[in-house]
Amino acid sequence: MLITTEIPLELNVIGTEIAFWKLEESAETLYAEAEPFLTDDEKHSFATFKNERRRREWLATRLTVKSVLGHYPGIIYDGGKPHLGGQFGENKHISITHTDGLVGIAISDNPNIGIDLERMTPRILRIKHKFLNANEFDYIDGDGLSHLLYIQWCAKEAMYKAVNVNNYDYQNTYTLPLFRYDGSPNGIAKGRVIMDDGSAIYLDVKYFEIDGCMCCIAAK
Repeated sequence: MLITTEIPLELNVIGTEIAFWKLEESAETLYAEAEPFLTDDEKHSFATFKNERRRREWLATRLTVKSVLGHYPGIIYDGGKPHLGGQFGENKHISITHTDGLVGIAISDNPNIGIDLERMTPRILRIKHKFLNANEFDYIDGDGLSHLLYIQWCAKEAMYKAVNVNNYDYQNTYTLPLFRYDGSPNGIAKGRVIMDDGSAIYLDVKYFEIDGCMCCIAAK
């Protein structure tokens, strides 16, 4: 089921359309809706998927793209990064995310766009050491801990997707150096990415909740 954009107005990203699909349908139902516009290559690829969750997410992503653009130009991958096919791929850029029960896309004029969704559960406490650095650990406390951790994690995932730095060093390469969580589920943070040459670039990271998930959108 397509969910209309639920980003608070002040958090909208200029030149960007955001949409979400709540996964309530079976893969068979989604395929019946998507089959008329899928290419033969895509149908062949889909036939190789065995995992039901993977099948549903893959189909919902393409249905969401079609809903946003009014038609489906195709999705191609280059080095693991998605791109829109046809003429749309020359001027529009796409970022894709999915978590338990929800798919999200961002289609933007901005080539440096990234979106990430994470279903919020207590398990974040067990893996926080994998994406927080020492300074971020110093700031963490018990107040609103789960929200704060999910903002940090989603923000770093979104920044990774928004820039062309090919590493997963979420402790040092992608950070929110000045971020202080005020307890609100919606807000804006300033992200920093250390590039391969040692220089730094800064991105706006907008975060909000949707359907029990934390969502972050990073844009340069």
